[in-house]
Amino acid sequence: MNELLLPASAAKRAAPSSWLASAALRFFGRRGAWAGLVWVGVLALAAVFSPFIATSFPYVWHEGGQTSYPVLAHLGPADVVLLLAFLFTAVLACFRRAPVLPRLGLWLWLVLAAIPAAGWKVWWSAAKQQAPVDFADGLVRSEQMTVAFYAGWLVAGVVLLAALALLFFFSKAGRGAKVAALAAALAMGVFFALRPVHPPENFDFSHYRVTQKAGKGEGVFAPIPYSPQDIQADLGKTAYAVPSRSHWMGADANGCDLASRMLHACRVSLSVGLISTVIALFIGVVVGGLMGYFSGMADLLGMRLVEIFSAIPVLPILIMICSFYERNIYLIMVILGLFGWVGYAVFIRAEFLRLRKTDYVEAARSVGASTGRIMVRHMLPSGITPLLTLAPFGVAGAIMMESSLSFLGLGLKPENPSWGQNFEMAVKAGPEKWWLIIFPCAAVFLTVFAYNLVGEALRDALDPKLSK
Repeated sequence: MNELLLPASAAKRAAPSSWLASAALRFFGRRGAWAGLVWVGVLALAAVFSPFIATSFPYVWHEGGQTSYPVLAHLGPADVVLLLAFLFTAVLACFRRAPVLPRLGLWLWLVLAAIPAAGWKVWWSAAKQQAPVDFADGLVRSEQMTVAFYAGWLVAGVVLLAALALLFFFSKAGRGAKVAALAAALAMGVFFALRPVHPPENFDFSHYRVTQKAGKGEGVFAPIPYSPQDIQADLGKTAYAVPSRSHWMGADANGCDLASRMLHACRVSLSVGLISTVIALFIGVVVGGLMGYFSGMADLLGMRLVEIFSAIPVLPILIMICSFYERNIYLIMVILGLFGWVGYAVFIRAEFLRLRKTDYVEAARSVGASTGRIMVRHMLPSGITPLLTLAPFGVAGAIMMESSLSFLGLGLKPENPSWGQNFEMAVKAGPEKWWLIIFPCAAVFLTVFAYNLVGEALRDALDPKLSK
């Protein structure tokens, strides 16, 4: 009755314009969703700005009448790419009139273009070190072919994705969005491509603190003036230091500041969870979609493949691979993605089996639509709803798996901070070093709990039965 008394314009604004808009209203109307998103947002900001919040390098340094900016000079390629991705997100978010897909495509293209721009100095120095002859005289044939192979694939991938992104962007976005976004990307990309260099392996992180204490220089330091690899010179005093003003969360066995390592470890946990889940989602959608659409022999062979991968335990496989090969974060991401797609494939198969006989799919076939168009354009948007509810739980599971692997001592290298490494160190230190177990456990618990809250809110918002 109240809806009839509203003016037409007000009723139009009050009513959601589509099913997706109504689902978004239901999702953001839940307190659990907001709590989970706020914590994930805090972790994302910590992952992006950790090189500026916890670092041994001052923002501004005055010495001998000269002014320098050591924090910018010691940014690594990953730091620059994440910072540029955040800045691109902020710039493109200002243009709300442009369609979402073109903006997303342009963002992806700009981030991929920032990777070689930020890391070319590191790759150039690595090529110099691997060459057995003078780099100016040229590489030997084998290494020259290796560099050319990887460089060719990198350039080809960037050009292909750039062409796809620009095709969408320049066909739909306005002129103001194009000019502003590209100008901002070009300016920031040129600035950071010329500034950052990889810090030397044997750099003395305490150099600036010691110099300032001696009165030879002066600088402005970060709120946590310690890098995660900063091993204190007075190891006897700082090893297992209790939480205090100088070390907010205490120190570990090597004298490294625990707050700094916890902050930088946010990047590892978020990247492992998100990227491995994206890989698993892609494989699951492809395999499950083919099984559900074609059924018959494709379904039979696909289900046998699902049963094989379901019988393989992921943690022992990770332990075995990390024991024989060099431990790095990318290997963990790929393994978790390759063995985590089974649940997504089963769900998308069930949805495609239900949708393949619906009226609108039959109508699309009758007008001559291709198989790929029917699967991607008509069936996937309706069948991907269960996967959206499963994805946050998959991210939480991947974070737990990486923490378990680091706890066993087979995760990342000690110089790369991870929450699971603190578990291993806490077991060796004993129960009296309570800060080594309390803070990492709280971080893992809150992160997994936040993703579970988001998953529950997505399930309630996207399920039409629960929405009633």
